[in-house]
Amino acid sequence: MPKPIRQVPSWSSLTNTSGSSVSRPASSASSFEKFRQQARDKEEREKNLKAEEELRRQQKERAEMEKIRQAEERKREKEEEEALEQARQMQEQEHAKQMQKMKIERMREAERRRREALAGTIDMNQQSDIMAEFEGTMS
Repeated sequence: MPKPIRQVPSWSSLTNTSGSSVSRPASSASSFEKFRQQARDKEEREKNLKAEEELRRQQKERAEMEKIRQAEERKREKEEEEALEQARQMQEQEHAKQMQKMKIERMREAERRRREALAGTIDMNQQSDIMAEFEGTMS
């Protein structure tokens, strides 16, 4: 059969000296106060440590977020530079095509002018051959 649990008085009952049959010496009261002060100090230190840890965690988190932001910024700048370079290359290609078209057009125009100039001239050798043939048919 289990033993009955004995009622243990709390610390607060020990501080209550009026009407109590238990009297405690002054050294017990001061040691209890020391104990309570140490417990409060320990609780305060733990609270401060937790606050410091939370602050460090937040700073670390902010630093990581800043790293991510900077990496994204560098990536965006790189993409912009690549897009600008691609646009510049396309513009150069378009300019080269335009220059090639202009060159071909100049050559065609030069050829047309040369033909026009030759069309207005009389080929004396051809005229001589035509006359000789005509005279040959007349006789």
